[in-house]
This record gives sequence, C-alpha cells and structure tokens, in this order.
Amino acid sequence: MNILLISDLVVDLAQGHIAAVRTAGKGKLQGFRTFNLGTGTGHTVSEVVDAIEVASGRKVPVNKVGRRAGDVGSCVAEVDRANTELGWKTQKSLSECARDVWKALDVSNAI
Repeated sequence: MNILLISDLVVDLAQGHIAAVRTAGKGKLQGFRTFNLGTGTGHTVSEVVDAIEVASGRKVPVNKVGRRAGDVGSCVAEVDRANTELGWKTQKSLSECARDVWKALDVSNAI
C-alpha cells in the first residue's frame, strides 16, 4: 500500500500537481504523461495499522487472516519520473500521515 492520506498531505499532493502544471506550462512535457505522486515506499496493512495506533494512542481492532488466492505480494509504483521531470517528491512519512489523519478524525468527532 502506497498511501497519501489527508490534511497536510493534501497540501503535499497538491504541490505535486502544481509542479506538473508549472512544468507543462514551461513546455517541458510533451504529450500525455503520468506521474506517481506517492512516496515510492510500500507499506503493509500491519505497518499502517501500527502507525495509526501510535498516532491515536489507541489499539485498532484487527482480525488477521492469511493471504487470499491471487493477492499480490508487493506492488509499488515508481516515483522517479516525478522527481526527475517535475523536481518534486513527497515530504510526508507514513507516521506523519497517520498523525495528520488522526488529528482530522479527532477534530471531526469533537464537532
């Protein structure tokens, strides 16, 4: 799982889009181009759950089961093109994302 979550990370992702628009505006992108605006680092579901538990200070109930038939072992999109062609890379780590999403959820529950 290569995840971009919410809050400050939305700003991080928006900056990637702005970099693409600026680069295209300078005529540096020819034709249709795709860019992965992720981190380039895969995370297991367990790593994501652990990060949320640390950020929230709460235990997340999990029902662990084995792999299903056809599950992909690992698949992470390459981010080098965004870095090379746009001069952009994400600034947020998984733990920062987890903290930001927990803050957003905590605030929305308080309303």
